[in-house]
Amino acid sequence: MILEAKYLKEQREDYNKLINFLNEYYKIEIKNEVKNDLKLIHKVSWIIIIWLRELKRNKIESKFLNEILTNLISMIHVYIHNDIKLCNFILRNSIENFIRFYNIYLSQIDTASSPDKIFEIIFNKFNDNMCFINNNFQILRSVYKECCDYIHSNNLDDENFCKNLDQYDNFYDDKEITRFNNNFDNVHRAMNNLILLNSKMIYEQMYLNNKSIIDDFVNKDDMKKIIEVWRYKS
Repeated sequence: MILEAKYLKEQREDYNKLINFLNEYYKIEIKNEVKNDLKLIHKVSWIIIIWLRELKRNKIESKFLNEILTNLISMIHVYIHNDIKLCNFILRNSIENFIRFYNIYLSQIDTASSPDKIFEIIFNKFNDNMCFINNNFQILRSVYKECCDYIHSNNLDDENFCKNLDQYDNFYDDKEITRFNNNFDNVHRAMNNLILLNSKMIYEQMYLNNKSIIDDFVNKDDMKKIIEVWRYKS
Protein backbone atom coordinates (compact mmCIF):
# COMPACT_ATOMS: atom_id res chain seq x y z
CA MET A 1 0.00 0.00 0.00
CA ILE A 2 2.94 2.38 0.68
CA LEU A 3 4.32 1.79 -2.80
CA GLU A 4 0.89 2.21 -4.33
CA ALA A 5 0.37 5.52 -2.52
CA LYS A 6 3.79 6.72 -3.66
CA TYR A 7 3.07 6.17 -7.33
CA LEU A 8 -0.46 7.56 -7.10
CA LYS A 9 1.13 10.63 -5.48
CA GLU A 10 3.27 11.04 -8.61
CA GLN A 11 0.13 10.87 -10.70
CA ARG A 12 -1.58 13.53 -8.59
CA GLU A 13 1.47 15.80 -8.82
CA ASP A 14 1.46 15.42 -12.59
CA TYR A 15 -2.23 16.35 -12.66
CA ASN A 16 -1.48 19.51 -10.68
CA LYS A 17 1.18 20.40 -13.25
CA LEU A 18 -1.44 19.95 -15.97
CA ILE A 19 -3.85 22.37 -14.26
CA ASN A 20 -1.07 24.92 -13.76
CA PHE A 21 -0.10 24.59 -17.41
CA LEU A 22 -3.70 25.10 -18.57
CA ASN A 23 -4.22 28.10 -16.29
CA GLU A 24 -1.12 29.70 -17.74
CA TYR A 25 -1.80 28.67 -21.33
CA TYR A 26 -5.37 29.99 -21.43
CA LYS A 27 -4.77 32.86 -18.98
CA ILE A 28 -7.83 31.81 -17.00
CA GLU A 29 -8.61 30.04 -13.74
CA ILE A 30 -10.01 26.60 -14.60
CA LYS A 31 -13.37 26.05 -12.88
CA ASN A 32 -13.43 23.43 -10.11
CA GLU A 33 -16.09 21.32 -11.84
CA VAL A 34 -13.97 21.28 -15.01
CA LYS A 35 -10.87 20.39 -12.97
CA ASN A 36 -12.65 17.32 -11.59
CA ASP A 37 -13.56 16.17 -15.10
CA LEU A 38 -10.05 16.83 -16.40
CA LYS A 39 -8.73 14.61 -13.61
CA LEU A 40 -10.42 11.61 -15.24
CA ILE A 41 -9.02 12.46 -18.68
CA HIS A 42 -5.56 12.81 -17.12
CA LYS A 43 -5.91 9.49 -15.28
CA VAL A 44 -6.96 7.70 -18.47
CA SER A 45 -4.01 9.28 -20.31
CA TRP A 46 -1.67 7.71 -17.78
CA ILE A 47 -3.29 4.32 -18.32
CA ILE A 48 -2.79 4.53 -22.09
CA ILE A 49 0.81 5.71 -21.64
CA ILE A 50 1.51 2.74 -19.36
CA TRP A 51 0.13 0.29 -21.91
CA LEU A 52 2.12 1.93 -24.70
CA ARG A 53 5.32 1.57 -22.65
CA GLU A 54 4.66 -1.97 -21.47
CA LEU A 55 3.57 -3.22 -24.89
CA LYS A 56 6.61 -1.61 -26.49
CA ARG A 57 8.83 -3.26 -23.87
CA ASN A 58 7.37 -6.54 -25.14
CA LYS A 59 7.98 -5.54 -28.78
CA ILE A 60 4.28 -4.88 -29.44
CA GLU A 61 3.54 -1.55 -31.08
CA SER A 62 0.40 -0.09 -32.60
CA LYS A 63 -0.18 3.32 -34.14
CA PHE A 64 -3.84 3.01 -33.15
CA LEU A 65 -3.11 3.08 -29.42
CA ASN A 66 -0.88 6.09 -30.02
CA GLU A 67 -3.80 7.78 -31.73
CA ILE A 68 -5.95 7.28 -28.63
CA LEU A 69 -3.34 9.11 -26.56
CA THR A 70 -3.28 11.93 -29.11
CA ASN A 71 -7.07 12.14 -28.85
CA LEU A 72 -6.88 12.43 -25.07
CA ILE A 73 -4.47 15.35 -25.35
CA SER A 74 -6.80 17.03 -27.85
CA MET A 75 -9.78 16.41 -25.59
CA ILE A 76 -8.17 18.24 -22.68
CA HIS A 77 -8.14 21.44 -24.72
CA VAL A 78 -11.63 20.89 -26.13
CA TYR A 79 -13.14 20.02 -22.75
CA ILE A 80 -12.11 23.32 -21.19
CA HIS A 81 -14.57 24.99 -23.56
CA ASN A 82 -17.35 22.49 -22.75
CA ASP A 83 -17.59 21.56 -26.42
CA ILE A 84 -19.37 18.25 -25.92
CA LYS A 85 -20.01 17.77 -29.62
CA LEU A 86 -16.28 17.80 -30.36
CA CYS A 87 -15.65 15.62 -27.29
CA ASN A 88 -18.06 13.04 -28.71
CA PHE A 89 -16.31 13.25 -32.06
CA ILE A 90 -12.96 12.57 -30.40
CA LEU A 91 -14.38 9.74 -28.28
CA ARG A 92 -15.90 8.13 -31.37
CA ASN A 93 -12.52 8.28 -33.09
CA SER A 94 -10.84 6.68 -30.07
CA ILE A 95 -13.29 3.78 -30.21
CA GLU A 96 -12.54 3.36 -33.93
CA ASN A 97 -8.82 3.34 -33.17
CA PHE A 98 -9.24 0.82 -30.37
CA ILE A 99 -11.18 -1.75 -32.39
CA ARG A 100 -8.47 -1.47 -35.06
CA PHE A 101 -5.80 -1.80 -32.38
CA TYR A 102 -7.50 -5.07 -31.34
CA ASN A 103 -6.14 -6.56 -34.56
CA ILE A 104 -3.03 -7.49 -32.55
CA TYR A 105 -5.24 -9.95 -30.63
CA LEU A 106 -7.76 -10.86 -33.35
CA SER A 107 -6.03 -11.14 -36.72
CA GLN A 108 -9.32 -11.44 -38.63
CA ILE A 109 -9.80 -7.71 -38.13
CA ASP A 110 -8.94 -5.77 -41.27
CA THR A 111 -7.88 -2.35 -40.02
CA ALA A 112 -9.00 -0.81 -43.33
CA SER A 113 -12.57 -2.01 -42.81
CA SER A 114 -15.41 0.19 -41.55
CA PRO A 115 -16.17 0.25 -37.81
CA ASP A 116 -19.47 -1.58 -38.43
CA LYS A 117 -17.63 -4.37 -40.24
CA ILE A 118 -15.01 -4.64 -37.50
CA PHE A 119 -17.69 -4.82 -34.80
CA GLU A 120 -19.39 -7.55 -36.84
CA ILE A 121 -16.16 -9.59 -36.91
CA ILE A 122 -15.66 -9.07 -33.17
CA PHE A 123 -19.18 -10.15 -32.21
CA ASN A 124 -19.03 -13.15 -34.54
CA LYS A 125 -15.95 -14.23 -32.58
CA PHE A 126 -17.29 -13.36 -29.12
CA ASN A 127 -20.99 -14.12 -29.60
CA ASP A 128 -21.85 -15.18 -26.05
CA ASN A 129 -23.74 -12.35 -24.33
CA MET A 130 -22.53 -13.69 -20.98
CA CYS A 131 -18.90 -13.43 -22.11
CA PHE A 132 -16.89 -10.69 -20.36
CA ILE A 133 -15.12 -9.81 -23.61
CA ASN A 134 -18.48 -9.48 -25.35
CA ASN A 135 -19.79 -7.25 -22.54
CA ASN A 136 -16.90 -4.82 -22.86
CA PHE A 137 -17.23 -4.60 -26.63
CA GLN A 138 -20.97 -4.03 -26.17
CA ILE A 139 -20.08 -0.94 -24.15
CA LEU A 140 -17.82 0.31 -26.95
CA ARG A 141 -20.41 -0.32 -29.65
CA SER A 142 -23.24 1.27 -27.67
CA VAL A 143 -21.28 4.44 -26.92
CA TYR A 144 -19.99 4.52 -30.51
CA LYS A 145 -23.56 4.63 -31.82
CA GLU A 146 -24.50 7.28 -29.27
CA CYS A 147 -21.52 9.43 -30.30
CA CYS A 148 -22.54 9.12 -33.96
CA ASP A 149 -26.09 10.21 -33.16
CA TYR A 150 -24.87 13.13 -31.08
CA ILE A 151 -22.38 14.34 -33.68
CA HIS A 152 -25.07 14.45 -36.36
CA SER A 153 -27.64 16.20 -34.18
CA ASN A 154 -28.39 19.90 -34.45
CA ASN A 155 -28.34 21.77 -31.15
CA LEU A 156 -28.51 25.33 -32.49
CA ASP A 157 -31.62 27.36 -31.70
CA ASP A 158 -30.76 30.19 -34.05
CA GLU A 159 -29.09 30.35 -37.48
CA ASN A 160 -27.34 33.65 -36.77
CA PHE A 161 -23.62 32.85 -36.71
CA CYS A 162 -22.47 35.64 -34.37
CA LYS A 163 -25.34 35.02 -31.96
CA ASN A 164 -24.44 31.32 -31.76
CA LEU A 165 -20.79 32.17 -31.25
CA ASP A 166 -21.72 34.50 -28.41
CA GLN A 167 -23.80 31.73 -26.79
CA TYR A 168 -21.17 29.06 -27.41
CA ASP A 169 -20.53 28.31 -23.73
CA ASN A 170 -24.23 27.61 -23.17
CA PHE A 171 -24.75 25.12 -26.00
CA TYR A 172 -24.43 22.12 -23.69
CA ASP A 173 -26.28 21.63 -20.43
CA ASP A 174 -25.10 19.78 -17.32
CA LYS A 175 -27.05 16.67 -18.28
CA GLU A 176 -25.17 16.37 -21.59
CA ILE A 177 -21.83 16.93 -19.87
CA THR A 178 -22.58 14.29 -17.22
CA ARG A 179 -23.71 11.84 -19.90
CA PHE A 180 -20.49 12.34 -21.83
CA ASN A 181 -18.35 11.93 -18.70
CA ASN A 182 -20.06 8.61 -17.92
CA ASN A 183 -19.57 7.38 -21.49
CA PHE A 184 -15.93 8.48 -21.46
CA ASP A 185 -15.29 6.63 -18.21
CA ASN A 186 -17.09 3.46 -19.32
CA VAL A 187 -15.34 3.35 -22.69
CA HIS A 188 -11.82 3.64 -21.31
CA ARG A 189 -12.47 1.16 -18.51
CA ALA A 190 -13.71 -1.28 -21.16
CA MET A 191 -10.59 -0.63 -23.26
CA ASN A 192 -8.35 -1.23 -20.26
CA ASN A 193 -10.24 -4.44 -19.43
CA LEU A 194 -9.84 -5.76 -22.98
CA ILE A 195 -6.10 -5.07 -23.02
CA LEU A 196 -5.69 -6.66 -19.58
CA LEU A 197 -7.59 -9.77 -20.68
CA ASN A 198 -4.96 -10.32 -23.37
CA SER A 199 -1.94 -9.27 -21.31
CA LYS A 200 -1.62 -11.60 -18.32
CA MET A 201 2.12 -12.11 -18.69
CA ILE A 202 2.78 -8.44 -19.46
CA TYR A 203 0.73 -7.40 -16.41
CA GLU A 204 2.56 -9.82 -14.13
CA GLN A 205 5.95 -8.54 -15.35
CA MET A 206 5.05 -4.84 -15.20
CA TYR A 207 7.18 -2.35 -13.36
CA LEU A 208 5.63 -1.98 -9.92
CA ASN A 209 4.64 1.66 -10.34
CA ASN A 210 2.81 0.90 -13.60
CA LYS A 211 1.05 -2.10 -12.11
CA SER A 212 -0.07 -0.05 -9.09
CA ILE A 213 -1.69 2.59 -11.32
CA ILE A 214 -3.45 -0.08 -13.42
CA ASP A 215 -4.71 -1.74 -10.22
CA ASP A 216 -6.04 1.56 -8.95
CA PHE A 217 -7.94 2.19 -12.20
CA VAL A 218 -9.54 -1.18 -12.88
CA ASN A 219 -12.89 -1.95 -11.23
CA LYS A 220 -12.50 -4.65 -8.53
CA ASP A 221 -15.38 -6.75 -9.86
CA ASP A 222 -13.96 -6.47 -13.37
CA MET A 223 -10.55 -7.59 -12.11
CA LYS A 224 -12.13 -10.71 -10.61
CA LYS A 225 -13.66 -11.53 -13.99
CA ILE A 226 -10.37 -10.87 -15.77
CA ILE A 227 -8.58 -13.28 -13.40
CA GLU A 228 -11.30 -15.88 -14.08
CA VAL A 229 -10.66 -15.55 -17.83
CA TRP A 230 -6.92 -15.88 -17.25
CA ARG A 231 -7.47 -19.08 -15.26
CA TYR A 232 -9.77 -20.46 -17.96
CA LYS A 233 -7.15 -19.81 -20.66
CA SER A 234 -4.25 -21.31 -18.69
